Amino acid sequence: MNLTDRIAEASDRGRLDDVAGLTVGLDAVRPMLPQMRRTATNLGMPAVGIRR
Repeated sequence: MNLTDRIAEASDRGRLDDVAGLTVGLDAVRPMLPQMRRTATNLGMPAVGIRR
């Protein structure tokens, strides 16, 4: 479950304080996502399940 799923679930359940907190967290991390994705793809981790 990702953060947007958690926000939707909290909204569906009427937990507005949780929606507000999760939204603040998402807004804070959103600018960092592109850098995190670039770093994650450049770790040099071996591909799992692929034989060469």
